[in-house]
Amino acid sequence: MELQQLKYFAVAATQLHITRAAEILHIAQPALTQSIKRLEDELGVKLFVRSGRNIILSNSGKLFLKKITPILKQLDSVTDEIREAEGIFRRTIHVNILAASSILTQLIIEYKKNHSDVEFQLTRNEKSKEHHIEISTTPYENKLSGPNITSITEDIMLAVPANSEYAKKGAVSLSEISHESFISLSVFLPLREICDNLCASVGFLPHIAFESDSPEAVRNLISANMGIAFWPSFSWGVPKNENIAVIPISEPKECKRNLVITLNSKYENSKAIADFYRYITDELKKSNTN
Repeated sequence: MELQQLKYFAVAATQLHITRAAEILHIAQPALTQSIKRLEDELGVKLFVRSGRNIILSNSGKLFLKKITPILKQLDSVTDEIREAEGIFRRTIHVNILAASSILTQLIIEYKKNHSDVEFQLTRNEKSKEHHIEISTTPYENKLSGPNITSITEDIMLAVPANSEYAKKGAVSLSEISHESFISLSVFLPLREICDNLCASVGFLPHIAFESDSPEAVRNLISANMGIAFWPSFSWGVPKNENIAVIPISEPKECKRNLVITLNSKYENSKAIADFYRYITDELKKSNTN
């Protein structure tokens, strides 16, 4: 028993006229007649009986129509749901955020305001290969390049309590603060490794007083005079807390990192994905010049 046979029967049973049913189905009348006959042969019952030039449902036909009507409606509903889900899937952009999560989250929020039909799935997985776009970071000297890669250099600054002696200086070298307690991101995050290596380049390893996965927690601890911290210049933006001052690092001179935005080449022809890739690269470049 084929789905097409059931649909043909349902239309014929509704119209009770083979010619009209064939016209609605856009098939030849003999084709509809043969389809119904094959269905009757398979069921072993007559579904229609003749009544002059028209047809009427037999008792078996009435029962069969009653049984298959909800099934056909459900199948139609499933088809619509699958098509809708596929549409959403095609408009869903998978972004793997390994760096600059705060600014990327804000950019996604702003993008959604003008692109309400686009959905996002965000992950943080260094081994991910299924993402459409990835934002990662590398040390300043390891700048990546390629047709689907955008690298943006970002200054790494120092965040200190606003009432500290360092805030009054306007700039500080890392060797000056080697004895200080640092509030740091988790050792598992790429920015932490970059900052530890910057300290090592001038002869010390930072004393970590507090460690957290949350940039917001780092900010709060600085504000509470619990230590100092490295501060990516535009990824973390201007401190909203007046108790925090952000100052440049004078030594080493190249106290920077690269933000790397990579478009998965498998999806470079997707209009939605390519558009969002251009949007975030343009916005990050603007932030870097402000």
